[in-house]
Amino acid sequence: MSSAPSTVSGKWRSDCNEEVGHIASVDQNGVAQNGVDQNGVDQNRVGQNGVAQRRAMSPLTQSARSGFGHALAIMLATVLVYANSTGNSFHYDDLHTIQENPHIRSLANIPQFFTSPESFSREKDYAMFRPLFLVSIAANYAWSGFDTYSYHLVNILLHATSSLLLWRILLGFGLAPLAALLGGMVFSVHPIGTEPVNYISSRSESLAAVFALAAFHLHQLRLVHGRVVYGVCSLICYGMGLLSKSVAITLPALLVLLEWTRHRRLTQACGPWRLTG
Repeated sequence: MSSAPSTVSGKWRSDCNEEVGHIASVDQNGVAQNGVDQNGVDQNRVGQNGVAQRRAMSPLTQSARSGFGHALAIMLATVLVYANSTGNSFHYDDLHTIQENPHIRSLANIPQFFTSPESFSREKDYAMFRPLFLVSIAANYAWSGFDTYSYHLVNILLHATSSLLLWRILLGFGLAPLAALLGGMVFSVHPIGTEPVNYISSRSESLAAVFALAAFHLHQLRLVHGRVVYGVCSLICYGMGLLSKSVAITLPALLVLLEWTRHRRLTQACGPWRLTG
């Protein structure tokens, strides 16, 4: 008489183990491993080592060849779309922030960028605290003076880096390699990116995006590997994003959403007992 409930309970636990294993473990070929031994015992129990919970956002890994090819495709797409911008001149805020700003004409002024918001422009009324943006502009000036090609080249490379980071983040969410590649490609060539790439003074947005996306991806890696170093590097990138533009302050909300969705997937798969051990 008691065999039926036992059978149902065993099937439920088996399904739970399979789902947690699918979330937790992906082999080097991108094939999910269920993490359950021949006796149906889950080897990734949170109550034992916390492995399943740490790996709940495990990114899909790919062969080195396909990963390199996809990264190269995203880089080439970005460069081809924006290569014709390298000859564009300064305009709008570029004038008072770069062309007429005496503070960016010497690398010796870099410490001042981190203490004086007035260094942002020749106009004190336009004072802003974006020191890493000013460091990059000062480096460009030291490189090519007021020849704009180097400024636009850096902007293109920053946008390409953001596209690559988004591609890696999508892989981390478990998207198929081609789907993640499509997401990175769309981001790299979408017209919405034309302002921060073509408009030199909008580099602050690109810098903030690079550091925020890097912080997000490092947080994903921390969840997978459980290493403190990834968390520390994520915090450092977040701080650098804030030093580029204050819009990076939104990152913690995205990380809370990431944790909530990860927790929800585990709860739906196995119920609260699975998270508490």
